[in-house]
Amino acid sequence: MSEMRKWIDLFEIKEYLDTSKYGAWLNDNGTIEYVIDHKKWVEDNFGTGNYRDAYNDGWVRIIFDYDPSSFQINGDFENIKTAFKYWWPSAFKADQIWIETDDGDWYEYELPKDRIKLQQKWSSGIKI
Repeated sequence: MSEMRKWIDLFEIKEYLDTSKYGAWLNDNGTIEYVIDHKKWVEDNFGTGNYRDAYNDGWVRIIFDYDPSSFQINGDFENIKTAFKYWWPSAFKADQIWIETDDGDWYEYELPKDRIKLQQKWSSGIKI
């Protein structure tokens, strides 16, 4: 199967996340909380405005943007990898993916060019 055909097949996979929303918090068991104000969600759920509290509890922060088409995810490195099975179908529809871990590491991917590199780094062996 050609690389382009494989790429097109990604668009036939049902998305887990509703990217018509601004953003979300996602945990490793697939629970999604859609938000407009990320900081307020952390305050309401953890009593602080510190994102690290949510990251330490297994949550990753997701931001969707359509101009240009981008997908951003922030959180603990292992939590981002664990939640990959939930976020990749939505992320792979974007032109750019930005990932920032809570220790300050930043990863930037352009799709479809960097699809394999992203998959190798974050998929934890999940076949897609």
